[in-house]
Amino acid sequence: MTQEKELERIRSLVERVDTQNQLSESRNTNAAKQIMQKTGKFKDADALHKAYKELESEFTKRNQELSKCRELVRGLEAQLAVAQERIDNILSDESFRDKAVLDEGIFAKAVERFLNARRLSDSVPLLTSGMGQAAASVVRKPKTLAEASKLAAQLLR
Repeated sequence: MTQEKELERIRSLVERVDTQNQLSESRNTNAAKQIMQKTGKFKDADALHKAYKELESEFTKRNQELSKCRELVRGLEAQLAVAQERIDNILSDESFRDKAVLDEGIFAKAVERFLNARRLSDSVPLLTSGMGQAAASVVRKPKTLAEASKLAAQLLR
């Protein structure tokens, strides 16, 4: 008798599990149909699954590329640190600094570069209009009351 009760209990459990599986499959199918109806892009669940797998593959590929880029950046940062250390070592070498400052060729080239950079940054900006270019005038602001008085007198003449 107990074996029959046990068999009946097992059958009941199997039926419940089957019913739950059917409900779960039905819910999954309904969810997939709702997604397909909302997006209008997928004709069936297989198309949706295929698109998902393709996206997953592309995502994995991009993550791998990003990882390679990060490794490359770390390598470049390490090279930059080594180069900066070398520069610091060279600049801390007094004999090198003395040679660079006292060598007239090096000194003249450094001064020339500095002056060229200053000339480019101090140039007068050009304003463009419909008919060509006109040089902008430098705005002179008086610094004292006397300068303001002179400027007002020039403007009123």
